[in-house]
Amino acid sequence: LSASCKVTKILLIGDDQQLPSVAPGHVLKDLLESQMIPTVKLDRIYRQSQESGITQLAHSIRNDHYQEHLFFDYKDIHFQTCASYDIVNYVKVLVSKAMKEGYDANDIQVLAPMYNGVAGIDALNDCLQELLNPHDEYKNELRVGKRIYREGDKILQLKNRIDDNVFNGDIGILEEICYKDNFEFLADTLIVNFDGVYVEYTANDFYTITHAYCMSIHKSQGNEFKIVIMPVLKDYYIMLKKNLIYTGLTRAKQSLFVIGNHQAFAYGIANNHDEKRRTTLSEKMSQTQSISPYDFM
Repeated sequence: LSASCKVTKILLIGDDQQLPSVAPGHVLKDLLESQMIPTVKLDRIYRQSQESGITQLAHSIRNDHYQEHLFFDYKDIHFQTCASYDIVNYVKVLVSKAMKEGYDANDIQVLAPMYNGVAGIDALNDCLQELLNPHDEYKNELRVGKRIYREGDKILQLKNRIDDNVFNGDIGILEEICYKDNFEFLADTLIVNFDGVYVEYTANDFYTITHAYCMSIHKSQGNEFKIVIMPVLKDYYIMLKKNLIYTGLTRAKQSLFVIGNHQAFAYGIANNHDEKRRTTLSEKMSQTQSISPYDFM
């Protein structure tokens, strides 16, 4: 409240078809459903051209009109059938091809919904680190649990660090690993560059970062990438939902590669039955003419 005492207007911009917040609440959806606030619905997509297959696929899923032939009608969207145990190798093939065509690691993002398994985020990060930033005797490394961090690694921020102006979902590059010397560095330190913002991490902070060669679809919200590679498999059954797949594919700006199983993809986009969150925002807005921020505390 102290930070917003001078605020007179609030503008919320979002897509109610994407994943809801990880934390409690469903603010945007509740506000829209209340029909108590002025609302403008944008129907033009600027991330991709109107003729883009990514745009057409997103619209078809959003409006429950998906047809499999869309992947064959456009050059910027692709579906490759692939078994779970082949995902890692196929992702390496796609990334290698993109790199040869002039893209770099920041242009390419692999997205997956789960961390564990043969096609999970952890396995994909391991293989992509080996491909994009292999061991080099001239690069410092630091093992943290099961992970090996190496200078040049693509790093994902997992927690907000407001004082450092770095936030959950931000992606940076591990610029330098400084080993404990009891003089300049009292502990092993990772220095990560987030677009010119340099942040230091020591042992107490290591849990707030991970590799970003592959990241979760949840963490990707708010980002865009030239190329998105998104495995969709029966292995992810428990996570496959329409808003998850919709969120993932709309991160792509130029090219989208969906790899996995058509049945799993079809199941996911048909699964629009999220457990309804128990919120009271819409009710409170419809029941009172004058709303105080203290009503929600």
